[in-house]
Amino acid sequence: MPNSPQENPIEVVRRQKPSASTAPARERKPKGSTEPKEQTERSRTPSASKKYPAAGNQASTKKRSGLLVRPTDSKTPKEPISQPLHRGINGQKQDNIIQLSLDLTAIATTTENRKDLISRLLDATMQRTRMLSATWITCTNSGTGEITDTRFSNQSLNNQVMRKVMVDAAKTASDQQAHQIIRPSEIRGTAVICIPMYQDDETTGVLCGLVHDNQTDCHETLLICELVATHFGLWRSRDQITKLSFEVRSAATVLELIGRTQCSETMKAAGVKIANEIQNLLRCDYVGVGFQKSEQAPVRLLAISSQAEFDNQSRTTMLMKSAFDEALMKGELTAYPSKKTKSTGTALAHKKLVGHMRCDAAISVPLRDQQNQLVGAITILGSHDLIGNAATQNLIHTLEHPVGTSLRAAKLIEGGVAKKIGRLFVSPEKTSTKWAVIAMLLIACISLFVPVSYRVNCKCTAEPVKRNYSVAPYEGLLENTFVQPGDVVKKGQLLAKMDGLEIRYKINGLVAERERAIRERASLRAADKVNDAIQAELKQRQLETELDVLRYRESNLEIRSTTDGIVLSGSFDQRQNFPVTIGQELYEIAPINPLRVELSIPADEIMQLEEGQGVSFRFEGFGTESHLGKLARIRPSSTIRDQANVFIAEVTLENSDGSVRPGMKGYGKIYGKRHTLGWTLFHLPWEKFVNAFGF
Repeated sequence: MPNSPQENPIEVVRRQKPSASTAPARERKPKGSTEPKEQTERSRTPSASKKYPAAGNQASTKKRSGLLVRPTDSKTPKEPISQPLHRGINGQKQDNIIQLSLDLTAIATTTENRKDLISRLLDATMQRTRMLSATWITCTNSGTGEITDTRFSNQSLNNQVMRKVMVDAAKTASDQQAHQIIRPSEIRGTAVICIPMYQDDETTGVLCGLVHDNQTDCHETLLICELVATHFGLWRSRDQITKLSFEVRSAATVLELIGRTQCSETMKAAGVKIANEIQNLLRCDYVGVGFQKSEQAPVRLLAISSQAEFDNQSRTTMLMKSAFDEALMKGELTAYPSKKTKSTGTALAHKKLVGHMRCDAAISVPLRDQQNQLVGAITILGSHDLIGNAATQNLIHTLEHPVGTSLRAAKLIEGGVAKKIGRLFVSPEKTSTKWAVIAMLLIACISLFVPVSYRVNCKCTAEPVKRNYSVAPYEGLLENTFVQPGDVVKKGQLLAKMDGLEIRYKINGLVAERERAIRERASLRAADKVNDAIQAELKQRQLETELDVLRYRESNLEIRSTTDGIVLSGSFDQRQNFPVTIGQELYEIAPINPLRVELSIPADEIMQLEEGQGVSFRFEGFGTESHLGKLARIRPSSTIRDQANVFIAEVTLENSDGSVRPGMKGYGKIYGKRHTLGWTLFHLPWEKFVNAFGF
């Protein structure tokens, strides 16, 4: 490259824009001109020091606002510009370059994200230039390169060889940190112009332009690519300024939000302010704020933005609490849909909430106090920008500790019940509320002396008055069963049937033996053998007795119920040819009218109750339907039920319709002697206090 100073090619183009009337005049020179040729070339040649400024050590390369500054040491590209960049550029080309510059300026000042910016820059470059292709390649610090976007004037050039050439050229430019003019051997007659640009700390963007291998096109393309790089740097600077401005506004908003929250007297007021301020800041659809007193306590929904009141039992509230629990369980920011993974298993509650609220995305962040303890969560519902915008996620992350600390402070300011009542008396703005509280306290004090019936709440269970058992009459096979537990049976109803085949076989065998014994006895008598005849007669009687037993069993093969009732248990339901032993319990049958209701009275309440007192009880599954009765008997000894020491009291229940079944559980209330309301409410705590201190 010549050592003479050069001017900036962009400035040259702008300054030397020819018009239709003056362009020919500038091309003609007077014959008698004495201007030295060397001086003319020097004035036309752009200054290298102006085009490639360096600061500090010139051997190093710096990145400035998107354009990589070309170094002046031995790493200077091997293809130096030996002629002025504007030489050979006629008036029409200059107009195209100026128009391209205006287009690039408009693109750099109106485009929001980098992907759209690269696409529009390549489109504008291909429309205003004669490049064969324009390609944007992203190179990482590890030495890999990937084509981000590309444009071709002829699709026949879009092949693997061309892409590989572009990527290799971009890697070279990224490694050298300077523009490169590379003539690939794979594609003859072409040259690749590469301009590296700073994208971020991890990647470098390289703009590669493919042109015909001639000096004019190469210089023109280099000028255009550097022009694109300059506007990319302009966009990056503008984007950084926008992000910094957003962060400053966000920080100011967070500080203002904390200040307003700390001035709130109640937790609910603090939650409403937080929800509304975050909704205004992020311009989202809904914001929910939840608070958790401790790690074991459930999350309480404080507020939903734009809603003064909400139903604690509604589906929206339940799904919002589920999203809070999901975020607190993970302990980090939770989003749906998540770009990291396609699986929604870890954000199932957020998925349901998004579907119910008809939003595009949901994101939750846990709240922590100064001790890094979880105090609640915030759930934000809105568009996909909540997840796709990194600045928005950073802002949501910044809310974690400030908002959590503010909620903890609001909880301390709110205090307990005593502090709330005291605040009513101190506040001059709530005079009517103060007198209302005073009146309620007076009424409560007077009501403590009103006599009421002492009531003891306890659990109850329905049990049968008596139980009947159906057993196996003899050892054998159970041929078939006809009922199962839960069936209602009548007296005499067939329950099961024994197998009689073996009995019939035995009867036939015994009949044959008896006939033989009869003939044997007759022959012995005829032979006058008295003793043997007596033995034969005894054997005959034994066989007849066994025959009677077998015939009895044959006539009683069917097992029938001995009472009306319900089958409580039976381990032989729906079985066939099952062996049983004599006396084995087959079914337990109990009558259902009447029933005995057993009440489990706590041991510390037994002294307040006696037989004959009224009782009301109801069973689970019957709603508010209750039954009335009187204590018929209180068992003298206590027992353990449900890991508690209780006394069992019995009440008889007439169950004519059979709706109550044995084994049903419920709750009962025993009406004892009359005492004042104050004694009824406080006598148990007072007794426990006295026993604890040994008075």
